[in-house]
Amino acid sequence: MTAQELVTAATERIPVKVAILNNAYLGMVRQWQEMFYEQRYSEVYLSPDLPDYVKWAEAMGCVAIRVESPEEVGPAIEKGQ
Repeated sequence: MTAQELVTAATERIPVKVAILNNAYLGMVRQWQEMFYEQRYSEVYLSPDLPDYVKWAEAMGCVAIRVESPEEVGPAIEKGQ
């Protein structure tokens, strides 16, 4: 939830790949609201554009690639090698 582990990975040059599937919701909060709070959704929707996860990763010292279509997934994974 804070991405501080990205700083550690970048600093220590740990070669990891992280994929974020952005559905514009606070995922675990919404899941709990679905399961236990009779789908009373409060304060879980985020803009699909905020936060900008590419800029966030870059601010942590990582390389980031935005993928917006299924066709872009393979090339993005290859580029991240």
